Amino acid sequence: MPYFRGKNKFKHLEIAQGGVFQYHETGGTTFFVNGETGSNGKSGLSPADAKLTVKAALDLCTANKHDVVYILNYSSEAQVYEEWPIVVDVDQVHIIGV
Repeated sequence: MPYFRGKNKFKHLEIAQGGVFQYHETGGTTFFVNGETGSNGKSGLSPADAKLTVKAALDLCTANKHDVVYILNYSSEAQVYEEWPIVVDVDQVHIIGV
């Protein structure tokens, strides 16, 4: 059964003590955004190296690869640096608020 149906929607999320680490069914790259501790100068490839803005994470995504952007924390501080509106111009990218 695909991940997007009913109660099995997130059955393939791997939850660890530090949080969510992989959305296995997509096969794409996972990027992280943290509006409190992130920086757009970081890689975005782990919670410790999270991007500050959603736009910076989307810029790393590849169309049609089912990349995932996890928004770990999004404070009003990060919203100051974000481009509004946030334009999702990458096909088949998943944005998940944690």
